[in-house]
Amino acid sequence: AVHILRELAVDGVMIGRAATARPWILWQIADAFGYPHAPKAFAGKKPPRGALEEGRAFLESILLYLDYLDLYFDNEDKKLKRLRFHVVNSHKWFLFGHAFFSRCHKCKSIAAIREMTLESLERPEFPMSQRINLL
Repeated sequence: AVHILRELAVDGVMIGRAATARPWILWQIADAFGYPHAPKAFAGKKPPRGALEEGRAFLESILLYLDYLDLYFDNEDKKLKRLRFHVVNSHKWFLFGHAFFSRCHKCKSIAAIREMTLESLERPEFPMSQRINLL
């Protein structure tokens, strides 16, 4: 996205699919263009860079999404359906995304997915795939 904006002098780029797995992509682009401010929730921090940082950020975003599902939905089946829909559309961006996708679909509850995600955070081998290159 940054390369296209800088080098090809276009008016815009489409990043919708990338934003599914990388909700921080707008922050990365803004940072690459010198915008000095982080989103309020990440004040004083830099956007995730590199495959491992992005993989970790994805898992952290799953935990946040689970919190929101618990906050706004009472029905466990609806929560699972929404979470699985998100994972179906985002797991392809990760080297071990299929394994995460498979484990999510085997879990019978949001609590089990949360536990599995926390366990995944303890392991450093969940990098972002190089399917796209921001810079």
